[in-house]
Amino acid sequence: MRMVPNSPYDTRSQAEKRIFDRLRTAFDDSYVAFHSLKPTQHPYKRYPEIDFVICSAAGLFAIEVKGGRVSCHDGLWRYQDKYGGITESQEGPFRQAESALRGLMDGLRADLPASTLHQFVTGYGVAFPDCEWPAGGAEWDEAMIADRRRSCDMEGWLRGLFAYWKTRSSTNGHPDEQTLRLLQDHLRPNIDTRHSVLPIRWKTPGDASNDSPTTR
Repeated sequence: MRMVPNSPYDTRSQAEKRIFDRLRTAFDDSYVAFHSLKPTQHPYKRYPEIDFVICSAAGLFAIEVKGGRVSCHDGLWRYQDKYGGITESQEGPFRQAESALRGLMDGLRADLPASTLHQFVTGYGVAFPDCEWPAGGAEWDEAMIADRRRSCDMEGWLRGLFAYWKTRSSTNGHPDEQTLRLLQDHLRPNIDTRHSVLPIRWKTPGDASNDSPTTR
């Protein structure tokens, strides 16, 4: 899989770095994974971020990564890192991934034709590379989860995730190569601006052009 950028952005999350390396070895370069994508829209967050967005002929998928120990009691999620630090959230990783994908799609709909986006299956998943996921639940299905065991076979898990969301999609999900490249390029475009240097004319006393505009 082609990674954009080619090496992970600076992050304290060792779990993200491991998932980055495992994504790199999955599939071929027609699959592209964007690390730390920050869409401009989100249902309720001012500064959203998606750990990984995968864009391929199989579809467009948001992947949330949670490292360390993960627990949930009475609807409150707790994430404990290797240093013992604890972060709490009522949102939960599955809702976090789903809402981030929804915001991303809202932004894409504003920028791209509906006929383009309709060709892509969309979905999300959550990777827990440091723990074994113990239980089922009403808010997730097994196919959505890559725990410590499943995340070791990233390509195998992703194939299952893609198939899961395709069964829940209203589209057949067969974008052609041009459409696929269009979306991949839009998600994180390469930009090279042209630098224009305007001429500078310094006025001197008595210059007949004193009344004309001067660029400084």
